[in-house]
Amino acid sequence: MSVQHTSFLPAAELQDFFATYVIQEVPDEVTEPFFTAALGMSGFIITLAHLSGILNAKINGDNFFTDHAVATGQVTAPIYGKLICKLKAMLVFFKPTGKQRFFGNDLSELTNTAKKSVMHAFANQSRNNSEVKL
Repeated sequence: MSVQHTSFLPAAELQDFFATYVIQEVPDEVTEPFFTAALGMSGFIITLAHLSGILNAKINGDNFFTDHAVATGQVTAPIYGKLICKLKAMLVFFKPTGKQRFFGNDLSELTNTAKKSVMHAFANQSRNNSEVKL
């Protein structure tokens, strides 16, 4: 069975910032190459269940992400790699300036990268200071 994607629109009060939420699921261990065009968006990738195997994602020849929860900068180059795994992940995509407006800081240093430490910084800087547990 191949990768399954289910997309959701954000709540009305978040639509100025967020474009969409996606649940990505690989229900059975598969070996499948993937290619994602540069969408120009940024967001979060949170692996909810990495049950087995390998997820290899690259951008410009470098590893794009290797942690279970990362914040990504604006992606201006294709992401490619190979799934050899069984997993379930949540992807949250911001509108082009949504992340900067939502968190109130300059995030240009994240362009074409994904960083785990940034997830914790975002959680600590959220506008309503709610606790985010990963």
